[in-house]
Amino acid sequence: MAKGAQPIQPGRPERAAHHDELTARAAGLTADIATKSLRRALAMIKEHGPDATVLLLQGVLGPDDQVLEAGLASQPKVEKPAAAG
Repeated sequence: MAKGAQPIQPGRPERAAHHDELTARAAGLTADIATKSLRRALAMIKEHGPDATVLLLQGVLGPDDQVLEAGLASQPKVEKPAAAG
């Protein structure tokens, strides 16, 4: 795990005011995440597995530990090429 990274505790996301967003709470932070991003992340985890997938939550940290303008990105981990020599 990267320095400063916090493990996400399993939890059930709560529905936000809009039907196309979910509110997720993890590591003391709250963020509204678009369901399209969440579906893509779940598909990536299903395809590559949880140990081979990177999830990035980005946005602006606002009051009360809320991530504003949150975006969720997912991508498979890429292994570093072996050093030639």
